[in-house]
Amino acid sequence: MPRISATVAVLFVLLVSHGGAQPVDDIFSLVLPPRGTPEASVARIRDIVEKLGGHLQTATSELSVVAVWQDGRRLQVVPMVQGTRNTTVFDLTCNHIEGGAKAMCEDIARRYQTGR
Repeated sequence: MPRISATVAVLFVLLVSHGGAQPVDDIFSLVLPPRGTPEASVARIRDIVEKLGGHLQTATSELSVVAVWQDGRRLQVVPMVQGTRNTTVFDLTCNHIEGGAKAMCEDIARRYQTGR
């Protein structure tokens, strides 16, 4: 019986201590609509990445974008055809191991939409 009580006590402590922990915001994705042609949309995203200090890892002729930052942040942009009118949208996936991936993606999306 003492073993069961000790096991239950340990499990309870683990559950309580883990229950209050917040999940790390290390990956986040969102979809951006096109702004002009797919090529113009990607050029706009590339400009934003460079203004934010990102280093582009893909050729400028590609519609996909991979960018990295020195602090470990990473962005991947993948074009996707959606709907019956063959509209190209862009799937942004932001990674930051220390958290903040959602804020990073939302900042890029805001700059993309506003043209800033």
